[in-house]
Amino acid sequence: MSLVNARNSLGWYVEGYLCEAQWRGLFLACIPLAVLSVALQNVLEWIIDTVLDSFGFYGRLDEIMAYHAEMSWVGPLLVAPVFENLLCLFWVVVFSHKLGRTWWLVPCIVGGIAAVFHALIYMEPRYASVFADFFLMCCLIHNAKNRAVGFWASVFLHFLVNFIVLLQWRIFGVG
Repeated sequence: MSLVNARNSLGWYVEGYLCEAQWRGLFLACIPLAVLSVALQNVLEWIIDTVLDSFGFYGRLDEIMAYHAEMSWVGPLLVAPVFENLLCLFWVVVFSHKLGRTWWLVPCIVGGIAAVFHALIYMEPRYASVFADFFLMCCLIHNAKNRAVGFWASVFLHFLVNFIVLLQWRIFGVG
């Protein structure tokens, strides 16, 4: 798939489903994106884990997962999506003025910044796998004609991703 076709497909999805949707429709349209995002994050986490383990660097991701699985879900489900996505919105606007409206470059840079911050905050390089999530969230913010709609879609996506991940940890007995 070429970059032009990918941009057209993404633009069609964002404009067709998200910009014209009511709140419930906006939330429902984010469900398949959340499933895709979690799948990409899991693959990226596995790749990072495999590479780091091959060099003998064993992380503490299990401790972090257990901590998050036991704590209140209010922070990850309500506070983090709004706060972190406001930061993403700020950086998307800043980089958009410098780099233009390329559909992938600005979300890639902002997603990379978010991944680095998560890895540094948790002192765990495997946490950089959140790049997949933040790339998709920033794509929503950056590629929507109405940034407010893109922002709220990204907040819903963030909420759903965190919800799926927390459920995944509970189902598989982490915590």
